[in-house]
Amino acid sequence: MVLVTNGLSEVQRPRLANAGLTEYFEHIIISDEISSAKPQQAFFDYCHNKMNYPDKGRVLVIGDTLKSDIRGARAFGYKSCWFNHDGLNNEGTDQPDYEIRKLEELLRIVLV
Repeated sequence: MVLVTNGLSEVQRPRLANAGLTEYFEHIIISDEISSAKPQQAFFDYCHNKMNYPDKGRVLVIGDTLKSDIRGARAFGYKSCWFNHDGLNNEGTDQPDYEIRKLEELLRIVLV
């Protein structure tokens, strides 16, 4: 698993460490460290390279932002899952493959 995030390294790295998340990911990719951000193709190119070029159809990007996470993933050819924890209506053009409101709901997607 790879964790990807936009933001500043000095903000994101301590936040992730304090949340106890870093041990679960093979790579942590922060936009500030690679000079490219989601939804830019260069960001996803970098991530794809770090993962050793997996089949794009087997990659799932889970994110809470339609314009950066979902748009970027879909444009790159990855599957996408919108973590819509607030139950917002999606009235835009960025349509995810999946939508969840609780992280536990990921199990029905990834264990298929």
